[in-house]
Order: sequence, then C-alpha cells, then structure tokens
Amino acid sequence: MGDDQALVASWLHEESTWQQQFRGWDFSQLTSSGRISFNMSEEQLGWDYTKIICQTVAQLADSDDENKSNEIYLLDLGTGGGEYLEGILARLPSNEKKLIVYATESYEPNFQLAKQRLTPYGVTVIQSESDSLNSLLPFTDDGPKFDLIISRHTCYNIREVDRLLKFKTGIFITQQVDGTSGQDLIELFDHQPQWPFFTLAYASLTLKNQAPSMKLIRAQESETKDPRFNNETLAFLQFLSQNPPPQDNEVEKMRLYMDGIHQKINKKLHETFKGTIEEKIVKTNSTEIPITIYTPLNVNKDKLVIYFHGGEYRLGPEYKYPIWLDDALEVTQHIIQNRTAYGVNKTAKIGVAGDSAGGMISASLSHLLKGIDFQILIYAALDILGEMPSYKEFTKPMYFLTPEFMKWFTTHAFHNLDEVKDPRVSVLLNRTFKDLPPCLFIVADLDILRDGNLEYQKLLEKAGVQTKLVLMKDVIHVFFTLPGIFPQSCAEAVDAIRDFMASI
Repeated sequence: MGDDQALVASWLHEESTWQQQFRGWDFSQLTSSGRISFNMSEEQLGWDYTKIICQTVAQLADSDDENKSNEIYLLDLGTGGGEYLEGILARLPSNEKKLIVYATESYEPNFQLAKQRLTPYGVTVIQSESDSLNSLLPFTDDGPKFDLIISRHTCYNIREVDRLLKFKTGIFITQQVDGTSGQDLIELFDHQPQWPFFTLAYASLTLKNQAPSMKLIRAQESETKDPRFNNETLAFLQFLSQNPPPQDNEVEKMRLYMDGIHQKINKKLHETFKGTIEEKIVKTNSTEIPITIYTPLNVNKDKLVIYFHGGEYRLGPEYKYPIWLDDALEVTQHIIQNRTAYGVNKTAKIGVAGDSAGGMISASLSHLLKGIDFQILIYAALDILGEMPSYKEFTKPMYFLTPEFMKWFTTHAFHNLDEVKDPRVSVLLNRTFKDLPPCLFIVADLDILRDGNLEYQKLLEKAGVQTKLVLMKDVIHVFFTLPGIFPQSCAEAVDAIRDFMASI
C-alpha cells in the first residue's frame, strides 16, 4: 500500500508540474518525461505541412495578381499560443511584397500567450468564438480578404473560410486529425469519439456542398503505420503518399491509376524476361480474348500455368458477372484442349493461378472445369461477402485494400448481392470440396482477404485435397505484383511457387 501511495503522490506531483508548464500548444513536457511520444512526424506523414505553407507564400510573392497588390494577407485559424505560426514566420524568406498576418484563437490563456508571442512580428491576434464546425470568424464582410488561410488541427467552418478568401485566387491549406483517430484507446475507456464523422472524405464532401466556389486541389491522408510492416511495405506506403489515388474512385481513373503505379514501381523490371513473349487471340462463343504467352528460354514442357490478373477478360462495370468468369472459363477450356499449341507436351499438367480477383477466378475454375491439375491462389478474393474477422481488423487505408474498396469492387463486378452469393464465384459457399486439384495458398498476413484464404485452405485440407499454405509476414495486399518495391517478399513467394510446381 505504501508503494501505491508513493506512486500516486508522484503522479499528482507530475500533474501539478505539467499544469504549470503547459503553454499554448507546446507539449514538450509530456514527451521529455518519457511518459508519451508523438511519432507522427511530418516525415512519416508523407508531406511537410510547414514547407507547403512556405512554398505557397513564396508563390504568392512571385505572382502578379490582377489588382497588382504589393501585400499578401495570411490568416492562421486557431493559432494556439502562436508557437507554430512563429516558426513559419521565422522560415519565410524576405520578398518585395509585404506580409500582413492575422491569427485567431478562442481559448483565453492561449489568446493572451499568442498576443505576447506574435505581436512583435506585427501579427494581429483576434479572439474568436469556441472552435466548431459552425463557428463564425471575427471578420466583417468589409474586412480583409485573405490570399492564404491556414488551419492546423483546429475546427473550421468552410463557409466562413470561403467568405474570407480572395475570390478565385485565395488558397486554404489545412491539416487535420481524423475523427476516428485513437479509436482503440477511446473504446478501451468506454467513451465515444467526439468527431467520428470527420474524415478526409467528409471534409472533401463538405467543401463541395458548402463552398461550391472553392476547388479541391489536393487531398492526402496518412496515419501511424502498423508496427508489423516490414521495410518493403513502408516503402510502398511512402510511394502511395506521394502518388495518392483519385478522390472520386471513378472507374477509368482508377484503372489508369493502378496501371500507373505498377508502371512506375516496376519500371526497372520491364523487358527483363528471358524468353519469348507472344500475343494471341482466343476466340470464344461470344467474343475474342487477347492472351499473352510467356515462354522461358529453358522451358519445362511438362507444365503450363494460366495466370489471371486484372484482364484481358472483359471487366465490370461494362461487363458484369458472369461474363468475366465465363471468359476465363472458355479461355482455360480452350488451352486445356489445345495445350500442344502452347509449347507443352500432350501429357503436360495445366494449372491456374492468379492474385486477388484473379485468385478468385482460379479457385472458381477449379470447381467448374475438369482437366485442371493444380491451382495457385495468391491472396485470392475468396471472402467477397466480407464475413471473416480480417475484414474488421484491416479497415484503414494503410492496408491498401479496405472493406470500402472491396464493396466498390463488388458493386462494379456484380449486378446484385445474390450474384455475390453464387457458389460458382464465392467458392467458400460450395457444399463439397472433394477431388479438387492440389492448391498452393500465398497469403498476405496484413490483408482483409487473409482469413478467407485460411478458411478455404482448411476446407480443402479437410476434404483430402493436397494443400500448401505460405503466410507472408509483415506485408499487405498487392505485394506480389510489385516486385520493384517488394523484391524480397516476391522472391520468397516465387520460390514457394517453384517448389510447389516441382512437387506436382
């Protein structure tokens, strides 16, 4: 009991000390104590907010606006004690245009501290209402109009921001904390987040609806990374932070985006295949399907793999289920029946393989077709209904494939939920798994599709099907198609494929 009392007394003393030393937004007392660390540095975010602001001011200084003004008006919303704004002002280079700076702050102690700190810089500090999404800013319509308004981790009313920006030329730059940040910690203490709805998507939609005269130039998101990520995964996420996806998820834009990131990341590997590459057309009952034939120099004529990726079978939403599955089925059937035309022996074993949606197709074909001798499923989309625990575990954008993106995928690939439940494509819903070909599972450990693959492997094993499971630690969905940034993980997966095929 004595030790407990001493510990409590120590905490109370620290709390008293902290209360005396907290000033503005300076939390160094917490970090220096070792009790807590703030790991979300601007390097980890993928952008430098301060640098962006300084560059914007420099661009404004170099521009010739229509009014030929020699002044730049800057407003900092919710400046706290002025520490951050002071740091920005110290970094700004001198230029011919005069910088006129205003700052607002609602909390009285911080307001007084900000005046004390910023007045020597010529900053006008004004006390504002309590910060909220509906707060009015303390400026009349006849007051100053701003070239640049900034807001760092402070609530803002986008209509008020729009009102105070210079028409057409004004810029608003804000960095915010997601409303669901710290969700696990909040739930641990049996509380509810104050702003659960405040996300990047919400902020973008609010701007569109409430400030239609403003145009969204850039929207980017980052978060504290999962400590399990290996260096390859971290490098990929850093790449994504500098190459964010389109905001509206429009189909053609997403196709171009996905193609673009693969082109950039794998650029050094282009034209490194040692062998021949041939383009061919397979005529089906309803269309013509282009295929690409890769024949290595030292070809093994005893095995052939049909690999399904993001095409060239017809894709949704233009061609929804079952068209894309039927295309894959007919091409596979054609190759099985004409295998010698593809450089292998009459007795060669034919396998199907694919990643993600391609893995889903491969698993489906193994149920639907005779003559498939093995299957290789690479983080296959087997649980497309989203019923497995991994769907709830990997919900954040840092895992790349999210439940929201899977919903987007199913919406475009299927007409309705009944089609998603069809055992032809949702193979987990089949009643029997006997007599299926041997199956290699390559599964990303940090992927919402993980548990669907693990469950399917158990079902096959229970039915007496030969299986091998390779669980790739510390990587996320999509790693296998990006050897340019996941070289070690891809090499490990390829070795597993090579060993599996040798055992067939």
